[in-house]
Amino acid sequence: MRRDNHKEVERRRRETINEGINEIAKAVPNCDKNKGSILRQAVKYIQTILAENERLAAEKELLDATRAEMNGYILEKSVSEATFEGLSKEHERLKKEYEDLRKKMDELEPHAAKKQRTE
Repeated sequence: MRRDNHKEVERRRRETINEGINEIAKAVPNCDKNKGSILRQAVKYIQTILAENERLAAEKELLDATRAEMNGYILEKSVSEATFEGLSKEHERLKKEYEDLRKKMDELEPHAAKKQRTE
């Protein structure tokens, strides 16, 4: 009885291992049929995936840094454009003010010239 029980437990263990190996074989592309080969190819496949994951993580980090740098440039450009717009408006205001003062001076000059002549 005890021996039969042990045989049954061992049979279930082998079935579980075989099922697991078969699942691994389905997950690994172009996998052979024997168990040793399946496990070796699975290890290589996992190592390949891990290396690709590291490469992609480094690439993502570089892209994130580039994106942050671009956002800084965009912000700087926006601030520069806003500053330029403000300065352009101030320039136009000062230009108009200058023209108005120039007109007033031109209007006053004939009077100032007359005063100087009479004195």
